[in-house]
Amino acid sequence: MASPAPDGSGASTYLDGFAAAHRLRDADPAAFATLRHVVFGYRSVDTATGWHLEAAGPVLSVDPFDEKTLTGVRHNDLDRLPPRPPASVRDVDGWYAEVERALAAWDAVLEEPGRRLTLSLREGDCTVVHNHRVMHGRESFSLQGEGEARSIIGCYTGVDELRSRWRVCFTKRSRGGGG
Repeated sequence: MASPAPDGSGASTYLDGFAAAHRLRDADPAAFATLRHVVFGYRSVDTATGWHLEAAGPVLSVDPFDEKTLTGVRHNDLDRLPPRPPASVRDVDGWYAEVERALAAWDAVLEEPGRRLTLSLREGDCTVVHNHRVMHGRESFSLQGEGEARSIIGCYTGVDELRSRWRVCFTKRSRGGGG
């Protein structure tokens, strides 16, 4: 956090997407299966800063070798585009109804009491988030006075690079080379 809102509003929120996905799988296996198979597009564009990201994938991703181990959660209502049914779908209205039902079940799990952690960050605080596991956001805030600001500095790295660095350090350490 570079500088919080002057009135203390705008607390950061965090939610364990894997725990929520496990809850959905237990409570509504059909909704879990739908969100595992339906591919959504995602788009985030900010022409002022030169930001244009696009991605596609299911809300819930699993390991392709065992199909039980969760590997990722994608959830951003602001960036999620409407899904397109596969060409093989004959009942398009029914397909969309099932997708909407699955998303509603997912949203209900995400809104369960006690699922969200809320932290009021202070200047200099740092949080590290695995972006494909932990959902993160902030509560609303307002800036009333002239010159008031709320500023967060973000730094992103791919999980592959992080895991690579961890493996290299672990290998050096296990061979007695420090790390």
